[in-house]
Amino acid sequence: VADYDRDGRIWLPDITPFVMHLFESIGYFVIEVSAGSTMDEDFIADGTVDYFENVGFNEFGFRYYEYTIAAPPEVPTYWVRVVPYDIDGDRGEPCEAIEMGGEI
Repeated sequence: VADYDRDGRIWLPDITPFVMHLFESIGYFVIEVSAGSTMDEDFIADGTVDYFENVGFNEFGFRYYEYTIAAPPEVPTYWVRVVPYDIDGDRGEPCEAIEMGGEI
């Protein structure tokens, strides 16, 4: 997860390694954000990314997604994490939260 130009758009490069235990049943990902002081607190859902739709592939054939934060916290930096859900709606383990820099 990265916000290279600090415009609230994040690049989700091949996030399947985070969810290998769900590989056969991934349905969607929930993008969560937090204005907390650490990467472990106060996350709220910002939106979803469908595993089967809006997917791109880079020149090496790796899957990627792009997502724009709908409601960025009004703080200079905030945290973003991706949480996988399977096709039955069961929550998987979130990826490690990434600190986002810059005011949006």
